[in-house]
Amino acid sequence: MENVIKRVNVKALIFSLSLYAAAIAAFITSYQSFGILLILISTTYLFLKFKIEIYNPTGSPVKRYSLFFEKDNLPKFEEILRGDMGDNTVLFNFSDSGSARADIVITKDETFSAVKLYRFIPYKYEEATDYIEFNGPQSLKLARYLERCNKR
Repeated sequence: MENVIKRVNVKALIFSLSLYAAAIAAFITSYQSFGILLILISTTYLFLKFKIEIYNPTGSPVKRYSLFFEKDNLPKFEEILRGDMGDNTVLFNFSDSGSARADIVITKDETFSAVKLYRFIPYKYEEATDYIEFNGPQSLKLARYLERCNKR
């Protein structure tokens, strides 16, 4: 996962700077309360959106999320991930909570993805596998497979 890096979110920076400029204009035209509001919004937005994760080879933004399931099904899900996820692959049931977790990293263009599996040991989740990485067509297969599982 060394190809996933954090960079400055240029769009967020430009948006925040434009809000700062509008705040200055509000102060000049005697709308101090509106100017203060714009500064607060701009600062909060910049603080929350300043960095963005991207997949370095393609420059595509990365999305991270987690799926939960029962720990007893962990070997089965790992087998599915390491196998060929075609249209005939058995669909997996995910829930809102569970004793196992899959952390998924996927690019917006779906050319790269990675999955790391965890099992719940009282009070915390411990790693069950290292990242299982997918590139190109395999990454696209994983994305389609997870979509089909979530539609169930």
